Amino acid sequence: MPLDVFGPLEALGEFAFITPNLNLTLIVETMDPAPNAPTHTFQITLPLYVLIVSGGISSRGPPPTMNARIAFVRVRYPTL
Repeated sequence: MPLDVFGPLEALGEFAFITPNLNLTLIVETMDPAPNAPTHTFQITLPLYVLIVSGGISSRGPPPTMNARIAFVRVRYPTL
């Protein structure tokens, strides 16, 4: 659901605005099409400290469409 990502995104965006050295990064599988002004793709190599994964029925698809998302979380989660 959109609220799953936009609620925390708005709060974190406000916090990033007033906090020096805090970068808010929006990561997507591909920049084409680029929804919600993402800043990086799954190829990101920057360190991540927090990872929020949106949920809800509209963010899911058949298993083949989820494979890249699952792989990204599987690789990056241990580094948080």
